[in-house]
Amino acid sequence: YYVWAIDRLLGRGLTPEAILADPLVERTAALAHWDRDVLMSPAARATWMVPQRAAHDGSLPSEA
Repeated sequence: YYVWAIDRLLGRGLTPEAILADPLVERTAALAHWDRDVLMSPAARATWMVPQRAAHDGSLPSEA
């Protein structure tokens, strides 16, 4: 998730400082796309899980 988020922010031309302050990289940001139980499951730790919901802008993290 965080690789995807940072790639999006770099694509917007944000500086490293701005990236660190962006809500996309907050500790709980991935919960906008997956339920906590899914993220903490053994399956999610072993492989890519398709996001369960899109963010408010319609974006979905994708497997790199």
